[in-house]
Amino acid sequence: REMDIKKFDFRPKGIQSISSGPLIIYITGAMEGLCHMLGLVDVTKDYDYYKNNREEFNKIYLCGRIVPITFAILGMIFIYYVGKKLYNNNVAIISLLMLAITPIHSIYSHFLSRDIVQMFLTLVIYFFSYKLIFSSKKTDYFITGLLIGIITSTKYNGLISFVMPLTAWIIVFSDRKKEKTSDKIFFQTHIFLLLVLMLGIVVGFLFTNPYFFINFKETVALFKEYQYDSFTNVIANNEFTQLKSSIIFYSVDANYYGIGIFFSIFAVLGIIRGFVRREKDDVIMLVFIITYTLVLFRIKNWLMVRWIIPLIPFYYILFGKMFNEIISAKKEFWKKLAMLIFSIGWFYTFIYSLSYSFMKCIYKYGRLNEAQLILRFYLNEISLFRYFLHLNKLNTNSYA
Repeated sequence: REMDIKKFDFRPKGIQSISSGPLIIYITGAMEGLCHMLGLVDVTKDYDYYKNNREEFNKIYLCGRIVPITFAILGMIFIYYVGKKLYNNNVAIISLLMLAITPIHSIYSHFLSRDIVQMFLTLVIYFFSYKLIFSSKKTDYFITGLLIGIITSTKYNGLISFVMPLTAWIIVFSDRKKEKTSDKIFFQTHIFLLLVLMLGIVVGFLFTNPYFFINFKETVALFKEYQYDSFTNVIANNEFTQLKSSIIFYSVDANYYGIGIFFSIFAVLGIIRGFVRREKDDVIMLVFIITYTLVLFRIKNWLMVRWIIPLIPFYYILFGKMFNEIISAKKEFWKKLAMLIFSIGWFYTFIYSLSYSFMKCIYKYGRLNEAQLILRFYLNEISLFRYFLHLNKLNTNSYA
């Protein structure tokens, strides 16, 4: 209702309009249009129609949810592909097993949110950034830049992913300097590749967010307003922001509630191993993790657990590499111990994630920790069977 098509403004209004790009709106609109063509939903400008036919509105919402679900599945497929392609089958399977049951990933796969799309694109950008270490093709740099432009149009903080190809670019330059094989031609070519990367970013962002350039002055004004509200104002009545340090929140709380205690420990171990080994791919991932986390530390208000979602695949890949080294060792004791600890942690997180499917626990009993959620799941929401019986009694098409 508030979109200005003539100005290519497809964003919702208010402060949220500038906090996130419009790409998800394009994709969701395309999905709704496809569902309409297939006769699954009725699309009309008559809002009273949806007030009087709530099941039709539910259908529109469910069709929109296909988008994050699709990207969540693509993310799981791609993390396996990255693990298999760049490392080995063990890294691929461990990373996939962890991502598939991660609570915050499962939750936001159900919501029409940009975070899951951002996570998928961040992982794709990492894959292409890793390739840049071994490639000097202009097309590889341009495609990587194009992806960064697209992810920035998904969420503006997606621009942070630029540090990954930049790190790869610096690694290549550093290697040539160490080998003393760099010359003026190499230097000029390398600078040109960086410019190609930046051109790709502009093209990708312009293509998916034309309003930013067409109405530049208005966009800058909105950014200033958003920055003031984000980093200066205190938002009242928000349990996640009151008396809470952003450093503590994003170092501890967000990971504890988002991925669980076991996976948080696994992530820390993987990061420590990355700092110790400092392999080229480790460096790319670690630079992104550090940069993204430092930006989160800068946010004093609006502390959200979901904002760590783009980091999760890199936590798991780093841990997968460490786990692979342990189980590939000759000592059977360490193999069995590692498998046992991982199995316990995985099953615990699976139950933790499953308990989140009963979100009414949180609203009914207040903010709960993991142990309480699991206890409620077993004692008060005793089985999925009871839940499905309840839905069956409702007997509505929207729930079906």
